[in-house]
Amino acid sequence: MLEGGEPLYLEDASQAPEALFFSGRPSRAAYLGVPLRDAEGRVLGVLSADTAEQGGGLLPEDRHLLLALAEAAGAAIARLEALRKAQGEAERFRALAELSARLEALEDPEAILKEAMEALWRISGFQMALFSEATPEGLWTRVVTGEPPEAWLTQVRHERQPLKRGLMGQALLTGEALYAPSYPDHPLALPERVALGLKSAAHMPVGLFGRTVGVLSLLDFRRAYREDPLPLLGFAARRLERALEKAQTLQQLRQTREEALKGLGVALEYRDLETAGHTERVTALALRLAEELGLGEPALTELRLGAYLHDLGKLAIPDPILKKPGKLSPEEWERMKAHAILGEEMAQRLGFLPPATLEVIRHHHERWDGSGYPDGLAGEAIPLLARIFALADVYDALTSERPYKPAWSREEALAEIERQAGRQFDPELARAFVRQLREGYGG
Repeated sequence: MLEGGEPLYLEDASQAPEALFFSGRPSRAAYLGVPLRDAEGRVLGVLSADTAEQGGGLLPEDRHLLLALAEAAGAAIARLEALRKAQGEAERFRALAELSARLEALEDPEAILKEAMEALWRISGFQMALFSEATPEGLWTRVVTGEPPEAWLTQVRHERQPLKRGLMGQALLTGEALYAPSYPDHPLALPERVALGLKSAAHMPVGLFGRTVGVLSLLDFRRAYREDPLPLLGFAARRLERALEKAQTLQQLRQTREEALKGLGVALEYRDLETAGHTERVTALALRLAEELGLGEPALTELRLGAYLHDLGKLAIPDPILKKPGKLSPEEWERMKAHAILGEEMAQRLGFLPPATLEVIRHHHERWDGSGYPDGLAGEAIPLLARIFALADVYDALTSERPYKPAWSREEALAEIERQAGRQFDPELARAFVRQLREGYGG
């Protein structure tokens, strides 16, 4: 009946060799089976009635009633199935909308890929989701989420799949999505993946700025799928592309902007009496100490930008004062000290520098004991990044030759920093800075 899809009525089921009786003993009984269908006519099951307990036959009105019940039950089941499907689709669209919002808020490409793969795995129902990046050496798995079999992980960890091989390679080559609900039966199936038990796979090419850069994939080693996942995969791929393009554009803008700021810092060396390479040296020294202290990437970026622009205010200091080889008069010294405030004001006008960077520019001449300038801050009231940079700036000044002084040796400069710990410098930072430099030189 399931195969034929037609009602079956037996006046005496005991005469049917395929009939089974729960009592184990065949007896004269009528049987009526009516297929239950969904809205598309697919058979969902069978509604049955028999007279095995009471014997006798089924009246025509009983048979008509059962047919009507089967039709009503099929319609109800179809409505429930449609409701379940609609609810599932609504939940899927809600999850995709949330994914879009999360991707828009991210700026790191790696974080974007991980977020997209995690969401795609949860929404799709597939065993795993992954992004494979196209390189000259082949496709390599960059991000994978879900429950990948260990044998698969071992296999892909040591390989670069040729760009033109398999379904994934075909998707990359043609720019078209591919879905293999029964992977072993697909003509492009890779024997090594079939051997691992891959049941179904879907692949969607991902492009950036008009160039295909990788493939978004859904894999399952447990079962084959009937529902086409390509619409979902396509939606996720387009959102991923948009987020990655935005992140790449922002990254390029930041790099260009940072190179410009670094160039400005280097240009200041030519106007001041700084030796060539001062900006790069103090930046490297400050970042090295900050990294040892465990500061994260945002703080390192803020410090790096502050190091580039720490003497920006000297652009407003007249040459006779800035380049004076001898001792400055009290009036000249007051003008010179103003460069810290002037530098902060000039940097603020750029409009994009973080507050911590502005603090480095303003406060890198403050002293731990409160005798520095421009605000006379003391102790931990001095921003941390400014305290870090002050050590690098003074050390480089001491070890560099100037028209008014010879260069100090490394050990002389470190000894001076030790003497000034607790007066000019944060004592803990000074100890870490000195230790770092001595260990770095094998001292």
